[in-house]
Amino acid sequence: MKTTSSNSLQFQLIEKIRNSIPKNSSLADEMADLLGVSPDSVYRRIRGETALAIDEVYKLCDHYKISFDSLCSRKSDMVSFSYKSLRFDEAGFNDYLVSILDHLKQINRSVTKQVIYLAEDLPIFYHFKFPELAAFKMFYWMKSVMTVASFEGKKFDVSIISKEHIETCRQIFETYILVPSVEIWTETTVASMLKQIEYYWESGQFQKKEDALLICERVRQELEFVQRQAELSAKFSTENTIPANSSNFLLYNCELEIGNNCILVKAGESKAVYLTHIAFNKLVTTNLEFCDETEEWLQNLIKKSVLISGTSEKLRYRFFSKAFEQLDKLMAGIK
Repeated sequence: MKTTSSNSLQFQLIEKIRNSIPKNSSLADEMADLLGVSPDSVYRRIRGETALAIDEVYKLCDHYKISFDSLCSRKSDMVSFSYKSLRFDEAGFNDYLVSILDHLKQINRSVTKQVIYLAEDLPIFYHFKFPELAAFKMFYWMKSVMTVASFEGKKFDVSIISKEHIETCRQIFETYILVPSVEIWTETTVASMLKQIEYYWESGQFQKKEDALLICERVRQELEFVQRQAELSAKFSTENTIPANSSNFLLYNCELEIGNNCILVKAGESKAVYLTHIAFNKLVTTNLEFCDETEEWLQNLIKKSVLISGTSEKLRYRFFSKAFEQLDKLMAGIK
């Protein structure tokens, strides 16, 4: 069946694919390789002269992480989410980490991109800059949330976490800092991390006191790192890697209760919303109406928040001072 309308689902799907690949990549070549057809056949599909078969639509949507449901109707009470089910073992957790890395790489393939991160908890990407902190978070997730059998009866020690996990975390962090971001924090954003450390200390889940204090020190470095990013309005791995005139990071302090982590991703003309599930896993939708409403909600929150990056030195100092005071109180209790 020939497609003739520029508003057809086929045209919308192809346009989403076009916006998700690098500008220097050939849409026709990518589709030809994926579908196993000739370039001429692909061009007929791009022009709408040949309809995509159902299995071709599935391959394209699966490969480019596009929800076909999001194309079908902008006005609907039904919203579909993609969800990667967790296997409750170490290999399953590694698959979860790789899926995060894959999503970030896909976002970075777009020329224009942005992440708006509403952070009830400290964004996990910053944990992953510090190997010991990444190890602690993964130990907490696998033992206390996923109840992975191999962690039963074990106490936290950095060496418990595999080097493969740590390396994947490092790559996740290095990829995240390439995406221009707006982050919205509250005065309780840091509290969740500190409560996890406190709970593990009070329940005897650290091998020794020095391990607990080391994690606290890494949290301090993490906060100092984000504070420096906010000061420079730039995301970076190390300061000597910041491009000239870079301004790709905005940090806001919101006094309203958030209730959940929410991430809006804009890549080219496409949008996606990520919501947390089972503490750290993710639900993802590209439903246009849902994404647009989420963006409007986030923009309203930003209007009610205070910018603490850039020139807002006094406000930024006050915000982080409160976080450091909470951390100092926890460390004093451990000592």
